Amino acid sequence: DVLSYLGWNNKLPIFQDVNVRQAIALAIDRDSIIDNTLNGEAQAVFGPLPKAAFGYSEKIETIATDKYTRDTGAAKKLLSEAGWKDINKDGVVMKDGEEFSVDLWVDDDPANQRAAQVIQSQLMEIGIKITISVKEAATIIEQTPNGAHEMLLWSFGWPDSDVLNFLLFGKDKSKRLHYENEKIYSILEKGAIEMDQEARLKL
Repeated sequence: DVLSYLGWNNKLPIFQDVNVRQAIALAIDRDSIIDNTLNGEAQAVFGPLPKAAFGYSEKIETIATDKYTRDTGAAKKLLSEAGWKDINKDGVVMKDGEEFSVDLWVDDDPANQRAAQVIQSQLMEIGIKITISVKEAATIIEQTPNGAHEMLLWSFGWPDSDVLNFLLFGKDKSKRLHYENEKIYSILEKGAIEMDQEARLKL
């Protein structure tokens, strides 16, 4: 299974506030993206792993679904609490005189470009302005580890929870998201070397 995800460069100041990150998650309607780009031939995922991957947890998926099913009202409230408000009444939120405007990288796959357009429309509903930049896949792979991007629509086909450590969230290994969280580093590192599969699944 391939899992497509909307990600962003967590090192950038605009994404530092957890309210902002949660607002973006709450603005996304996964089913609408699937219906508009993949003819309904995909399954919405809310947690960090697809069902086919080792480490997938029904419990985590349920918690994530409850937390992040689309709710634009809650998303707008979170943005407002983070100081982002539609001051000019033009539909785009602002803070400290700056618009919430970010660039979304997507590759040249037509379905991904359609998905990016749906995401652009959904985020505009909560006041976030997205510009879409089409890049060659090789450019995305080469430049995102350096943090050249703001947001990206990307995917992984790694059928194991090791992807969480070696690509997404591991210490000095978060190639696309540049995510840093000391709490999960040790858990991911233990999980990467644990030989007992039951113990590893718990980690």
